[in-house]
This record gives sequence, structure tokens and C-alpha cells, in this order.
Amino acid sequence: MTREDRSLRRAAGALAVGLGGVRFSAVPDPRAVRGRKWSSATLLHAMLVGLLSGMHSLKETERLSEDLGCAMRRKLGLRRRVPDTTMREFAMSLPLSSVLPLLHDQVRTAWRKKQLEPGALPCGVLAIDGKSVTTDLDDEFYAQRQGESWYLVRTMTCSLVSAPAATVVHMTPVPRETNEMGIFQATLREVVETYGRGELFRLVTADAGMTSLANADFVHHELNMGYVFALKGNQPELCGEAARLLANLPATLAAGHTRERIGSERHHRRVWLAPIEGDLNGWAHARVLVRVQREVIRADGVVLRSEDRYFISNESARRFSPEQWLGVIRSHWRVENDAHKTLDVVLDEDDHPWIRDPRGMLVLQVLRRIACNALGLLRFISLKEKTARRTAKLIEWSQLLGDLRRALLAALEPHLEGLRWGPELNVTRA
Repeated sequence: MTREDRSLRRAAGALAVGLGGVRFSAVPDPRAVRGRKWSSATLLHAMLVGLLSGMHSLKETERLSEDLGCAMRRKLGLRRRVPDTTMREFAMSLPLSSVLPLLHDQVRTAWRKKQLEPGALPCGVLAIDGKSVTTDLDDEFYAQRQGESWYLVRTMTCSLVSAPAATVVHMTPVPRETNEMGIFQATLREVVETYGRGELFRLVTADAGMTSLANADFVHHELNMGYVFALKGNQPELCGEAARLLANLPATLAAGHTRERIGSERHHRRVWLAPIEGDLNGWAHARVLVRVQREVIRADGVVLRSEDRYFISNESARRFSPEQWLGVIRSHWRVENDAHKTLDVVLDEDDHPWIRDPRGMLVLQVLRRIACNALGLLRFISLKEKTARRTAKLIEWSQLLGDLRRALLAALEPHLEGLRWGPELNVTRA
């Protein structure tokens, strides 16, 4: 087998892994039986294949379905060109409740394969954060007017940031009459109802926009879990107390620190902890205030910038080591830097949502999160290589999507032979 053959087989195997854990045949088809030319599973497979290979629109996905190699066409059950209008109409007909279980099943499959185990963090950590996509169409339910002729469709992302790939485990749309703070508890309740209490995670993190006593009470009392919430101006008394106790402490009294080199810059992070005794402004369950300082230092020793952030938690200060506290707090931003950045930069959700109507847009957002998870698991687990220095090397996003496209177009039967595609891909037919 030549080097090119090995490369194609490896990419085809990655595609099999990415598609194999999603049971599209379980989605009820809302369309009338009469006149139906495509199965629901075939149309969903076509859209996911387009997302995994970096297509920017349903029209590009249609062209991809026309250009598929014969071997891959037979394997995927896409025996002819899939019209973009058919995919769009089908996505518009699907209720969001019918596609969200696909995301949940993908997460459960990864969990059973031990792909979501926490690494350096002491337990499973769930980060919750908001995301929005613009549209010029108003559905009078999800679209929130922002200007004279444009709207935002907001969603809540729940990302397992303790996992290697910061896997998205749930997505909740935000109705136009509320906001991220108002949907916070309902979102977490849906996650617990879906996966069970304490199975995937034991700690919830959120930025200052969702920090409130009501939300902290909910996590502590109803979910019986830990929380780490950021503090800013929307909680002036708590933030002021944290600054009073921690702001003037010198670096020598820091509980712990980490150092990291990024390019020519050095990033120093320090953490200070202040245990809470008794009730703090009604937060009876709060146990510690945390200050995290980040310094960015130039190669010649000049401090380019320094910033302090404050947090509150119901975990004991001794629950984690200082380095683990830094890891938990820093990991929260993986929901932005890994999950949301992949959705926007790699999968073009902001610029190319494929469908502008909020109903179809939300269905595509679920499929895009399935693709994001599949690509993340491939990049951080399946395709991660060891360099000569025994350090992990991640494949570039552009190379990963390019390899998957090449496999779709050029892979032959010998390249696919023996790969584990999953039973559904062996029976799916148009």
C-alpha cells in the first residue's frame, strides 16, 4: 500500500468514526409518505457529511453529493445527487426535539468509550455559556430584534470542558422574552434529566453574566453539585469583598502558580484563596473566594499586561489543589476557545448558518454541534500523534477537513475494507 493509499484509508477511517456514533434512523420523519424520495437518515447523513468536510452551504453540500466517489457513495447510501432544496425543506420540517437526542446519543457513545474522562481536572466540569447567530428573519419566538432589520438567535451551550475535546453535551435555544440568566436553570435541569445526576460532571462553571444567588442556590440545593461563578460589577458587594480580601496580597503569598510559553511571550498565572466563614451576603453555601492573576511577559522581562479576576465557589478551599483551582477556572474558557471557536472559525456558523429561518437554523445548529464533537474527538483523541519529543501533536483543522473531503471524493473499495462504519451506514439507502 502506497503512502497515498494509507493516507486515504486513514481519512476514511476518521470519517467512519465521525459518522458511526449517530443514529439518524431514530429521527421520526415528519413528512408525508406520499412523494417522499429520500429517507430522513439519508438526508441527515448528507448534511452531516457536508459539515464534516467544511461545506459552506446546502448548495455546496449538493455539489459534494454529486461528486462523491463510487465506493463512498455506496457506503453512505447517497446513490445520487441530493438537492439542496430537499435538505432545506426537510430541516425546516424537523422539530428541535427530534434532533437533540442525536447529540445526546453521540455524547453517551463517547462516554461509554471513555473518551470524556477528565484529564488533569479533579472531576467532570460543565461550562455553560451563551452563543448567538444573526439572521434577517423573524419567527416571533426565538429571533430577538437587535436593529431595524436584523435579529439574534441565541442558544445556551453546555460543554464538558474537562474532556479532551471540550465536547458539547447539550444546546438550549433562548426564547425572545428571556435571556441567558433567565434560561440558566432550565438548561441545567435539561442536562441532568438527559444524562443523570453526577454522571458526566460534578462541577458547574459560568461567567459573571449568569452569576446570581438564585442560580447558585439551584446548583447547590437542587442539583447537589459544586459551582464556580465569576464575579464582576453585576455583583458589586461580592466582588468588592473579594477584592478587599485578596487584591493586595503579594505574589509571594499566592497559593499556587503556573507558567506557560506562548510564542515569544510567557504567561504567569497565580491563584489566591480566601475561605468564607458563615453567611456572605446571603450566600450561605459559599465556601471560598478566589483571585486569579494573569501576567503576560515579554521575552526581555517587560510585563505587557496584567489582569485579575475573582470567583466564588461552594467548594471548600481544600477540595482542590491550587493548581487544580487554576485548571478548573481556566478550563471554563474552553467553551469559547474550543467549542464556540470551532463552530465559528472551522464550521462557519456565524457567516454561513446554511438556513436563515430560526426554525431550520436551530436544527442545523444541533447538527453542527454533532459535527463539532466528531471533529474534536478525531483531533484530540483518534488522530493525535506523538512527536519525537513524546509530546502530543494535533492535526491542523484545515488538514483534517481537507483529508475528509479527499476521502469522500477519492477513496476506493480497498481503502474502506475492514473499517468500522457502524450498522446504520451499512443499511442506509436513498
